[in-house]
Amino acid sequence: MKRRELIVKLGVISGTAFFATSGLLNGCNLIDLKRSALTEKDIPLMDEIGETIIPTTATSPGARAAKIGVYMLAMVNDCYNDKQRKVFIKGLNSFDTICLQQYKSSFLELDPINKKKFLIQLDGEAKIVSANKNSGTEKSEHYFSMLKKLTISGYFTSKIGANQALRYEAVPGKFEGCIAYKKGDKPWATN
Repeated sequence: MKRRELIVKLGVISGTAFFATSGLLNGCNLIDLKRSALTEKDIPLMDEIGETIIPTTATSPGARAAKIGVYMLAMVNDCYNDKQRKVFIKGLNSFDTICLQQYKSSFLELDPINKKKFLIQLDGEAKIVSANKNSGTEKSEHYFSMLKKLTISGYFTSKIGANQALRYEAVPGKFEGCIAYKKGDKPWATN
C-alpha cells in the first residue's frame, strides 16, 4: 500500500468515526419534559370538571355521560393551535396543584360543594383575564374559559345533550312558524 492510499483511507476512517460519534452525541441532548398533548390519564379529571359544570339532573345525564373528557382530549390535541394547547395543558397541569394547596385534596376527591367553590373561583379569575384580554393587556385566554367552552359545546352537540337536555328536532323537518312555548319547556336543539 502506498503512503497516499494509506492517508486517504485513514482520513475516511477518522472522518467517519468523527461524524458518526457527533451524530450519536446529538441524540443525547436533553429533551423537554413538558407535555405537548393531553393523554388518556387526563380524561377522568376533565370528566369530573365537566360533570361539575353540567351535573346530572333528574331530567338529563351530566357531562360525564356524554364522555366530555374524550371530546376535550380530541379537540385540544387535534384542533387547538400550539399556543392554545400550551395554555390549556399548563392550566390543567396546575389545576390539581392549586386545588391541593387550597383544599389539601385533589379535585377528584373533593366533595361537590368544594368542587363548585373551586370552579367558581377559577371562573372569576378567567373573567378578569378575559376583561384584560379585551383591553389589550392580556394576550391569551384563561384555560378555565377554554374548559368551560369545551364542556358546553361538547355536551350540547353530543347525542345525550341534544336529545335529553334539549328538545331535538332533526333538520330538515316541517316548518312551523309559530310554536307554543310553555314555561319549563326545554330549549330547542337543531343540527
